[in-house]
Amino acid sequence: MKKDNHYDYISIWIIWRNEGKVIANTLEYILKQTYPLTFIEIIFVDGNSSDNSIQEIKRVLEGKITYKIINERDIKNPKWVNYGHSRARNVAIMHMDKKSKYMARIDADCRADKDRLLSLRETVKDSKSNIAGAGGPRYVETEGNIWKLELVLNYYFTSTIMSLGNPAFCERDVKYMSSVAWYNSIYKREVLEKYRYDTTYPFNTDDIEINYRITKDDLKFLYSKKARIYHRLDETISQFLKHLFIYGNGATNTSRLHGEIVRIYIPISVLYVLYIVTSPLLWWASFLVFNNFWIAFIPLGLLFLLSIAVFIENIIKTKSWKSIYVLFLVPLHIFMYGWGVIYNIIKGK
Repeated sequence: MKKDNHYDYISIWIIWRNEGKVIANTLEYILKQTYPLTFIEIIFVDGNSSDNSIQEIKRVLEGKITYKIINERDIKNPKWVNYGHSRARNVAIMHMDKKSKYMARIDADCRADKDRLLSLRETVKDSKSNIAGAGGPRYVETEGNIWKLELVLNYYFTSTIMSLGNPAFCERDVKYMSSVAWYNSIYKREVLEKYRYDTTYPFNTDDIEINYRITKDDLKFLYSKKARIYHRLDETISQFLKHLFIYGNGATNTSRLHGEIVRIYIPISVLYVLYIVTSPLLWWASFLVFNNFWIAFIPLGLLFLLSIAVFIENIIKTKSWKSIYVLFLVPLHIFMYGWGVIYNIIKGK
């Protein structure tokens, strides 16, 4: 074991609302970290929960690690417009211990590999001034009471094909990440204190928006492939599609704030929605122009081939017949994300 003065003090934040069923498991794995617990504090920011989350936190952690529980609604700041994820993250930053050098983040429904925190910290330790933080890969949670459909949805969400090999979903030999996820990342304290989160919109603009500002200022995120996290996902298709709609909303909010398209998924998904809506007109036009209405089906044919490829990837990983849902998830995924974008544009500010 290295001497204690080798370690930096780290604040871990968890923002949550009504996660009493899963938060104990997350905390048990934090207690198993190889990073010394005497150099860790956990900051909980509660979104006004009505379940037994707080009781579970106290039951698991009391006397074992330093922690704080703050209700988001108890913190008043006229500059923070909305309650929600961004405000809660700002509350966590406010309550960091003065000796904390880093802020690490994890969700209330994640299982962290025992070396996860140590790996994140070793990646950013002694890094150059142009480094904002680091992130690691997310893996599918397979332990515990996991429904087969949840497994299918989670493997789909982290698909190597759909994500184009995004290192956030698989170990890659790369040095940098374009952005880091809220559930598996670490930031230098001075970076978070400088940038803070924009609270103009309450949900799903937070990490996209702050990472966009950080990288626009030529700061970078390092990749820590050994910092593994195992994340749960929605248990139903309707929940999954609802979240995709929300993600489309969030990306649009960030684009609106900065006057730029911040995700390539935005124009692609919007074009797909417009294609579906206007497809009868396109088929008629292709028949008039080319005397062959099948030309208008080319995008659907390409999408079908993509769906087949992702289905094969999914069934190999899950070994479940429920992977058949993937054939429908691919087009629905793109449509719901695009509809989230379009709805946000129509709704306005």
